[in-house]
Amino acid sequence: GLFPVLMWAASLSVAMFALHRLVLRHIAILRARIRDFENDRLVPAEGAALKMPSELADVYLNFTTLADNVVREEARMEDILRDKNILMKEVHHRVKNNLQLICSIMNLQINVAEHDETIEALERLQGRVLSMATIHRDLYQTQNKGRVNVGHLINEIVQKSVETAIWEPFRSPKMPRVFI
Repeated sequence: GLFPVLMWAASLSVAMFALHRLVLRHIAILRARIRDFENDRLVPAEGAALKMPSELADVYLNFTTLADNVVREEARMEDILRDKNILMKEVHHRVKNNLQLICSIMNLQINVAEHDETIEALERLQGRVLSMATIHRDLYQTQNKGRVNVGHLINEIVQKSVETAIWEPFRSPKMPRVFI
């Protein structure tokens, strides 16, 4: 009786050793490389695949290729996003400058206008441009790009309109107006 049990234990030990040597340690290496990629975006070296059985080497090489593609695509998307943000800042800056220029030109025209109706019409137009500038500024500065607190925006526009109406009687005809 003892010999068959010893033979069975020896064969089981050899099978476990072979399983570990040929499969399990390579799967552990692959799992570690996947975790490294997941945590730190480290693309594994292809050299480890040379020591693996062909089926596991194929899985490892496919993962390496996939990881490299993901890293490259993420870098490309970051570049696109950075370029988009730079262009958006430039567009917003140009819009702000153009609105300031329009208000300044209107201000010059208000200061040289001789008729009250002309002055009033230019001031109403200037108020509309200022409202657009306020909306633009709030849209640009909001954290939720494209969403704005309409209540706050209306309150600010009304407040500027009221301030203009209150101070208008005290303004001399040639006093420059500065808004933006």
